[in-house]
Amino acid sequence: MTCPMSQDPAKRKLMETAINHLLEIRAIQPVAQDQQGHGFYSLLFLVPKSLGGWRAILDLKHLNCSLVFRKFKMSTLQSILLCIRKGDFLSSIDLTEAYLHIPIRPSHSKFLRFCYNGRHFEYVVMPFGLS
Repeated sequence: MTCPMSQDPAKRKLMETAINHLLEIRAIQPVAQDQQGHGFYSLLFLVPKSLGGWRAILDLKHLNCSLVFRKFKMSTLQSILLCIRKGDFLSSIDLTEAYLHIPIRPSHSKFLRFCYNGRHFEYVVMPFGLS
């Protein structure tokens, strides 16, 4: 299995920084030696964030084609406002990297693998790119 790596030193540094960040926050983990090359591998790429910085995206378009989607209805602001009464408490939370706070079933991590610079990784949380 080939592990892509950018020839551009600046892009390579950005990708290595992104991968190290994902390791630090425990969003990804190294794939066990005996499992490397097995499972479902996708490309990891970076997109610019609107407020600066870069976001790692796992290109899961081929895996997404195999998923069964369950429909659900999101609440609208209007429906929420109808529920609020005088004296209610409200709070807000910062959902920076919100997907990366949702753990996945350990047996499913084999579908969320990528390889970079000879190193194999798998997501243990919901990656950006999964529908």
